[in-house]
Formats: sequence, structure tokens, C-alpha cells
Amino acid sequence: MASGLLTKESPKFSELQFRNRVARYRRWLEGNVSPSATRSNSRELAEYQRAACRPILIHGKEVTVFAPFHPERAALHTFSRAQLAILGGLLLLWGGALVWKGPTLLVVASTLITLLYVAHLLLQFAIVGTHLLAPAEASGDEGIDEHLISALNNADWPHYTILCPLYREAAVVGQMVSALRALDYPRDRLEILLLTEEDDLETRAALKQLALPAHFRVLVVPRGYPRTKARACNYGLLHARGDYLVIYDAEDIPDPLQLKKAVLTFAQHDHSLACVQARLNCYNPSQNLLTRLFTAEYSLWFDLVLPGLQRLGLPLPLGGTSNHFRVSVLRAVGGWDAFNVTEDCDLGLRLFQHGFKTVILDSTTYEEANSRLSNWLRQRSRWIKGYMQTYLVYMRHPLVYWRERRLRELCSVQLVIGASAASLLVNPLVWALSLFYVCTAGRYQAFYHLLFPGPILYMGAFCLIFGNFFHLYLNLLALLHRRYYALVPWALLMPCCWLLDSLAAYLALAELLIRPHYWQKTLHGFHLLKQQQPVNQFSATVVPATPQRGPSEIEIGLTPIRLGGHTPFKPLRLVLTPETSIRPLPRIRRSRPHDLGALVTFLCACLSSISACLYFFLHQEILLYGDAYAHLRIARSVFDSATPGLAQLGGVWLPLPHVLMLPFVWNDFLWHSGLAGSFVSMLCYIIAALYLYRGGLRLTRDRWAAFLCSLVFMLNPNILYLQSTPLTELTLICMMTVAGYYFLSWAQENRPRYLVLAAASTFLATLSRYEGWSFFVCLLLLVSLTSLLKRRSFAEICANTLVFALLGGFGIALWLAWNRIIFGDTFFFLHGPFSSEMLLSSFARAGRFYTYHNVSLSLLTYILLSVKTFGPFLLFLSLLSFIFFLLSHRLRPETLALIAFMAPLGFYVLSIYSGQALILLPEIGPGHDPGRLYNDRHGAAVVVPAALLLATLMSSGLRLLRGRLHLLGRLACAGAICGQACFIAATGIVTLQDGLYGNSCTGTHPVSIYLARHYNGGLILEDVSPTNFDVSEAGINFRSVIYDGSGRLWQQALRNPAASVDWIVLNPRLPGDRVARALPPGSPLLRQFTLVLIDSRSGMHLYHHRGRPPLPDRPIPPELLTAHRLCPND
Repeated sequence: MASGLLTKESPKFSELQFRNRVARYRRWLEGNVSPSATRSNSRELAEYQRAACRPILIHGKEVTVFAPFHPERAALHTFSRAQLAILGGLLLLWGGALVWKGPTLLVVASTLITLLYVAHLLLQFAIVGTHLLAPAEASGDEGIDEHLISALNNADWPHYTILCPLYREAAVVGQMVSALRALDYPRDRLEILLLTEEDDLETRAALKQLALPAHFRVLVVPRGYPRTKARACNYGLLHARGDYLVIYDAEDIPDPLQLKKAVLTFAQHDHSLACVQARLNCYNPSQNLLTRLFTAEYSLWFDLVLPGLQRLGLPLPLGGTSNHFRVSVLRAVGGWDAFNVTEDCDLGLRLFQHGFKTVILDSTTYEEANSRLSNWLRQRSRWIKGYMQTYLVYMRHPLVYWRERRLRELCSVQLVIGASAASLLVNPLVWALSLFYVCTAGRYQAFYHLLFPGPILYMGAFCLIFGNFFHLYLNLLALLHRRYYALVPWALLMPCCWLLDSLAAYLALAELLIRPHYWQKTLHGFHLLKQQQPVNQFSATVVPATPQRGPSEIEIGLTPIRLGGHTPFKPLRLVLTPETSIRPLPRIRRSRPHDLGALVTFLCACLSSISACLYFFLHQEILLYGDAYAHLRIARSVFDSATPGLAQLGGVWLPLPHVLMLPFVWNDFLWHSGLAGSFVSMLCYIIAALYLYRGGLRLTRDRWAAFLCSLVFMLNPNILYLQSTPLTELTLICMMTVAGYYFLSWAQENRPRYLVLAAASTFLATLSRYEGWSFFVCLLLLVSLTSLLKRRSFAEICANTLVFALLGGFGIALWLAWNRIIFGDTFFFLHGPFSSEMLLSSFARAGRFYTYHNVSLSLLTYILLSVKTFGPFLLFLSLLSFIFFLLSHRLRPETLALIAFMAPLGFYVLSIYSGQALILLPEIGPGHDPGRLYNDRHGAAVVVPAALLLATLMSSGLRLLRGRLHLLGRLACAGAICGQACFIAATGIVTLQDGLYGNSCTGTHPVSIYLARHYNGGLILEDVSPTNFDVSEAGINFRSVIYDGSGRLWQQALRNPAASVDWIVLNPRLPGDRVARALPPGSPLLRQFTLVLIDSRSGMHLYHHRGRPPLPDRPIPPELLTAHRLCPND
């Protein structure tokens, strides 16, 4: 396998390749761009102009919108007749149902709203997932940079038209003209049309004070209804002479190279590409709080959401500016809808509807962020009103989407357009319900359970918690991606903006009903007030404006179109002029080379995982640990218990492993056999092996060393055993390995998406095991330290730390809140009746905490456990390689990443020193007791960092060898790894030994044998955790057990067991057994029960109800007598 590392960028083009690219672009520009508009089909153009200038009769008055009018796709009427009929019918049905079935109607409404939230949130997950997981070159386009454009400076560029709709913009026209004059585009190929309203004398007066070059033209839009930006743009389209066209607003400052970048982007596609949307952002982000939040929203929408929609193949609601179009396509689809106040959104959907594409251009136009609240509300309410208009227009014939199988389009209309507006109206109600529940301390739970049935309640809570957090976090991510580091902390105040959004939504709804076509004017230029700059600051001389081309040059006054008629213009009759029938420029595919090492690692991981699991399954060694039964029981009880629900996840074991088991544990065979948990561990094992390979590759730039690194992990017998069981160690190892890899990637390349992926993996690690909490703290410190060592600015250090901490620590916050809400104690997991402290109390009473407050013995214990887990030879080499790595790399990012991988080791040493955890080994303590084993699976944490250290040593050593010696060295490394694995297996797999006869094993209870023989149904009362008895061993479903997680049933059974249960399992010897405390020997509550079994060794008592039918007598299942035969608790 060849060595090398996939760097963060695609390989650079060679000089010859670059010259070939330039030549190809130059040939495309020379051969496919028309020199003037006269090459277009004049007959088709004249037909468009006649259709566009035909007046419309509205309430007896003639109206000209300067575009072909189609009532079915125009927002002239807010509701169609069919929509009014359906809406009226729904209101009548709602009113009747509210009278007759009020509670049912509320449940239906809450269900529909919750499902809408869920679908919208899932779409957001998909959009952001494409951004985080897709490679940088996923779009497939060639890079268009300044070097390429500079080489094409003298090429034959196409004619371009810029439309600038202006209304009362005297304050900013000077800035606008300066920005447009700075555009890098041939002046003889550029046409700039400044569109002013007929009564806007102030703006035209300001323009006359500027020295407008010859390619600027001021057009006066004739007075008419509606006065919207779309109508003005339609008028400009009639006068446009370019092959391409772009819209710029009055306050815009576009990238000077944007026009050329857009042309070259069109060159990479065929004529199906109709629009190239540039990104938008703000040039006054720090003016006040409102501009900061406005900038965060813009960064999120244009840098994450729209590119994500493009990758998902969904329609793109265009931004109101910097849309670059093919003029022929724009005319073919009928221009803009003059009655829609978000004509950009409508046009984006219409282009997709007609089979055209839109792509995002990696070029930014900067705008003025609204700095005044009243102005912000006017603009935002207009946007939301336009989204409502667009939704209603595109839902006039909803069944068409189903018949024509346009499900992507339907999904976009419903979730991107409709849900975006609807959620703003519903959000205040949802927030009020949540706030009321918190303030009343849940005193009205019955009402909430009535309003939100079980599954709907869980989905609603998921959307409330994760949806709000996710949307807040996306704003931070967008600002980090845009490198607005100083604004990142301010994004935490986005909930204030959400409240304003909802206020604007209600204003928009009112306007939609009262004056749907009214254009709420956004005032510009507030950022210039402090500067006190004169309007004509950009010009030293004043010349008359270019003579205007008035409306008389285009024929107006044809026979009006009545609203029931149709225009003769066919909008889909695309004119195949030379520029629309061009062939796309062939692309240079820069695909990433196939990684044979990753494929081999994956195949080896799958083979070893399946083989090991099959071996231990056939030897009945999957369910040796008592904890393995506990994990399966918790996962199963979510739906198989007397009171199913997510509350069954409990408050001690972290929930992620149990949630991952849910797809498998419903099956009885997978549950009873333990394979439901094994499948989760096996999947985590494979993922960990792959990311360990990738981490080794990043560290060493040597594929062979990276493969050997993963081989060390894959062949370790202790890892192979743990991945075959339902234990949670492999879940944690997997998440920490993934997080460590992405942290290493971020430390090397400083890409925000790697930091976010590291935080997301850490979030999962903190929900897997408590060791993940220390891992989070360690990574948090290392993120700050890495940024500091790289000499980043203070703002960037704070931004990186905040972005990581917010997501990485979200799991900890969720778990603390869960304990508070479910158990009434934020730290229930620490000192509750089933906490680690309580479980270890018996060892403390027996005097077996040998490492307590003994530093040397704590270190010796974990070192010895590491030797047993990893092997003495390989562990010695790992320590040696760590020393060499520190000496050669010192405090480089790679060193900090290795420290991150080693974080759990320090956690375990500190835990056993402080008494928060206990590890027992035969060599530690008085005498040499082979059965003195406990928690020895904690040594598995050493495997991943030790394997990475070995990879660095093997890579350095192999580089010194040449020829045959290099091959022999590879074989020797592989042989040493295999030999050490065989040595560990031969001398004893410590994790397996602990499960077979150590303190972690669980014996077969005589109660299990009795129930397996005689159980004939009925409920069983048991305090599960103290007794450590699992009914699944006897083949009984957990729904038959009444325990502390059964809520009211538990309390009822303790007060009156005879009326509630048929069996009672208790242990008077255990002080923590609440059933034994409630039902002591001789209790009157036990009079109707017969004591059928007493286990003299453990003290377990089994009672059966006297009034039940005679018990059957079945043969004892042989696995009950053999599975745990070596366990001393047997």
C-alpha cells in the first residue's frame, strides 16, 4: 500500500493542467457567447414583449406588470376559489368537532403540529449533515479563483445586464454606484440599468449628481399597480440587452469578480442551469445587537441552508439580490410575479418546476443589516408575507405533485416554505405551554398527557429541546464558518430574534388578508449616518445621465387580458439561441483516490467482529456480566414493561447504548440471547477500527502503518470479547475515537466542520459512559490550548471554545435535566439508590478498596491491568514511541491530539484513587486470589491510544528500511501484532475471566430455575437493582415485572400485593431491597402468599399467590445450568 495522506484540499493543478483549463475556458467563451443581442431570435423576443406589455383588467382598471400574466401562478388573489372552499369547510368541520369532540380535536391538532415540527427538524438535520459530512469537492465544480480569472482577463466575455431597482434610495446611491463601478468586467460588455419609480424624484436627483459612465442607464418605471420590486425588474427585463442578467439592491457591495465567476459557473453546466445565486452577508455586522443577529441569520441561510438544499436536490428559494440568470431562460419562464412580495422565492420554485437548476456561487455580496427595529419588522414581515403568498400559490393544485411524482418539490413547498412561515405563528403557543408547565412544576400533567399522547409527547419534547438547541447552534456554526468570530457569543441571544420573528409573522398574516400586494419599504443608509458622508462623495465631476429609453419604445396598449383568459405567450417555449444551446464545458474530475487501506480495514473488522461474536455466542459467553443483563433489561423495558416509555431508561446508566439497542431488542430471540446488545457493540467496533485507521493515517501519512494501527485494535482479544457483548465499553471507545480523529483533523487544518464533528462525537460520548465527561473536559481544554498555540486571536479562541463546549457538553446538561425532571434530583445518578457509590459500598465494608487514596497503588493497578489487556511487549513499545513522539513533535497539534486519546487513562487512575471506581486484580491486595477480579474491562481504554503510538513508531522505523528489508519489516510488525494477540488469548483474556468467575459475573439464581420450571403467568413484584435478578433468564417478558420504574403500579403493589401481583421476589439480607422493607417476614400483607423458595446462599425469597391455579412442572433448560457454572455467586 502506498503511503501518503489525503490532505484537506484536492491536489493542486500542475502548470500544464492550468494552462489547459484556461485554454478550454477561452475556447468556450469565444465559441458560445453571442456578441450582441441581435443574434437572438427577434421574432421570439418581440412576442415576449407584446405578451409582457399586455394590460390586465383588475376591477375594471387596466394594470400592466411588464411580464406575461398567468392567473394560476400569480399571487394576484391570495386564495383561489378551491382554497377558499376547502378553508371554509375545514373551519366548519373544526367548529363542529370542537363542540362535539373538543379533546379529540385538540389531540389531532397537537399531533399534526408536532409532526410538522419533526419533519422540519429532520430536514434541517439533513441539510446540515450534507454540509458537515460531504467532502469539499462534493459539488463537482472546478475551482474558480482569482488566478484563473486573471488568466482569462482578455477573453471574449458575454454581454451582461445589471438591474438595480431603486425607490427612495438617495442616501445610498453613491455607495451603490461606487460598488458597481468596481466590478471587474469589460465595460463594452456591461449594461447597468438603474430602475427608478416615476414619482421618485429624490433618487433621480441624487443620480444626476454622480458621474455615471456610459454603460449606466437610468430607466423610469411607469406608474402603476402593484408598486413592487418585481414589477420594476420586469420592466428592466424588457430593456435588457445582455445574455446574462443579475439583480443588485441599492445597498449592495458585490464581489468585484462576481460576474466573471458567474459566467464561468454557467460554463460548467448545460442550459438546464438557469440561475447562479451568490451568497449574501452584511458589511455592518457590529453596528448593534440587531445587526449582529441579522448577520447570523444571513450566514446561516446563505452559507449552510441554501447549499444544503442544493446538495439534496431541492428547489432553492432565491435571495432577493445577486441572482444571475440566463436572460433567455428568464424570459421563457415569464419573468417575475409582480404581485408576490418575495418574487425571488417564487421564481426559484418556478425554475425548478420547469426543470431548471440553481446553484450557489462561492462569491459574496455584502448588504446593509437592518439596525432599527421598526425597519427590521417591516422587512421581515414582508418576507414572511411573501412566503405565505408563495405557499398558497404553489398549493392551488396539491394533487398534481402526487400524480406527477414531484415529491421533492412538494417536500420543499411544505417544509421550506410552508413550515417556515407556519412555525413562526405556532412557536409562541408552544413556548407558552412549555413555560407554563415549568412554572407550575408539572401540576397539570394530566392536561398535558391528554393534549399530547405518549408518542406525540416524546416527539414534541424532542423537537422542543433538540430543535431549539439545534437552530441556535446552527447560527454559531454559520458565524464560525464565515469567520465572524467576534459575533459567535452574540448568537446565543438568537431566541430574542425568534420572538421578533413571530411578531413579524403575525403582522405578515394581517397584511396578507388586508393588503397582500403592499410592499413594505426597507429604508437603507443608517450605517452611513455616523460617517456623515455626502451623497456625491464618489464623484468629482457631474455629467448628464445617459438618455433614457422610455416606455414608448415598447408597444403598450394592446387588448387587455381579462382574468379569465390566457396570454398567447407560451412560457416554456425556450429560445435556443447560441448561448442557450451551448454545450457545457467538460469538467476536470478531481475525485479522491480510492483508499484500499480503508477497504481492507473495513473487511477485516467485519470478519473479525462476526467471527468473535459467533465464537462467544456458541460458547454461551455473551451474557456473563450482570451489567450485560441490566443493559438489555433497560432497553427492553422502554416498550416491554408494565409502564412502557422513555422514562424506563432510568437515571444511572447513560442512555445512548440502550437507545441504540432499541431496533434489535424488540425481538425475543435477540433479547434473550444478548445479541441485541452485541450488534450495537459490533457496529461500534467496526466504526472505531475505521476511524483508528484514519487517525493513524493522519498521524503518520503511511497507509501501511495506519492499517497496522487498526490491526492492533481489531485483533486484541479483550476488544474482541467486549464487542461481542451488550456492555457499553465499545460504544464509548467508538465515540471517543471518532471525536479524537476529528479533533486531530481540526488541529491540523482548522476547518470549522471538523471542530463541530468532534463536538458532536463528544456529545455522543458523554451520553455513553461517564468517562466521556472527563473526555469532554480534556478536549475542551485542548481546543483552547490548540488555538492559543496557533496564535489565533482572542475572539477566535473564544469562538472555537464556545462552539465546541455548547455541543460537546449538551449531553451532560441533558442528563442533569433528565435526572431533575424524572427523579427530582439533579445528581440522582451520583448518590441515588442505584448509583455507583451505593453499589461499591459493599466492597468498602469488606475492606477491598486497596487503592483508595493510594497514588502508587492506583497507578500500579491500572498499569498492570493495561499489561493484561494490551500485552507487555506492545505496551512497552507504545510507551517508548510516546517518548520519541514527545521529543520529536513537542507541543504540536498532533501531540495534543494524542493527549486527547489518552484522556480516559487519567480518568480511571483518578477514579480508583478517589474511590469513585474500583478495579480488582489478583496481584493487588493480600495474597493471590484468582477470583479477585472486578471492572477489568476498564483496561480496554488503553488499546486505542497505544495502537496510535505504535503506528508512529512503526512508521518511523519502516522509513529507515529499504527494499526487501522494508517488506520484511512490515511482515515482522504484522507478526508481532498477531503473536501478542495469541499470547494474550493463551495467558487469559482478563475481561472474559472477570465475567466467568470474577466479581462482575452473575450466577444463575435458583429463583430463575424455579420460575423456568413452574411459572404459569402473572405479575412479579421485585426491586430489580438490589436483587440483581433478571427474569429474562427464565424466559419471562419484562412486562410481567412490577418494579420501581412502574410508577403508580409499584406503589399499589407495595401497599396491597395480593390485589396486584402473583409472585414476589425479595431479599431480607439486602438493606436496599424496598420490597423486603415493605413486606418483612410475618407481614400481614404476605398472608395470601406461599413461600415456595429460599436461596440459602443469597437469601432470596420467592412467594406465590395462594389463590392461583396449580403450577406446572417443566424440564430445566440446560443453558441455565451451564452458562454461569464458574461464577462464585452460583
